[in-house]
Amino acid sequence: MTKAEYEERKSGEVSAPSDAVKTPLFLTKKEQKTFEELSQMLIDIGVMTNLDSNALGAYIKAVSNYEKAVKQLDKIRLSYDKKKDMTKEEQEVVAWAKFNKQHKIVVRCEKEMKLLGAPFGLDPLSRCKLVIPKKDEDKPKNKFLSG
Repeated sequence: MTKAEYEERKSGEVSAPSDAVKTPLFLTKKEQKTFEELSQMLIDIGVMTNLDSNALGAYIKAVSNYEKAVKQLDKIRLSYDKKKDMTKEEQEVVAWAKFNKQHKIVVRCEKEMKLLGAPFGLDPLSRCKLVIPKKDEDKPKNKFLSG
């Protein structure tokens, strides 16, 4: 980019303040604490604004749902129980059916979590694609211009 193109692009960028980020009401107390911690980190790096509260809240809710789904998946036993009235093969069929059903839920939650976290750079790939606006004071001074 030429300097003129850069300045034209910079002047056309829309920016919103990040001085009054509010925690969404649909989050639980634990999720609200996570929101406050994560939003502060995102504000500090210049990614989050006042307009992004609900989007980050939706991401945090998706993470919470993912964690619950994984816990449910971990509870499914794929081993044989002699105390049950079913044969070993019947127990395997039932257990695998439960496992597959719950695994689909886990995968769906994971996809939702990644989709909602991408705009904030909350996974390595989307973080590489993020363009964080640089502040003017971060530019190194040109030693040839000072006299």
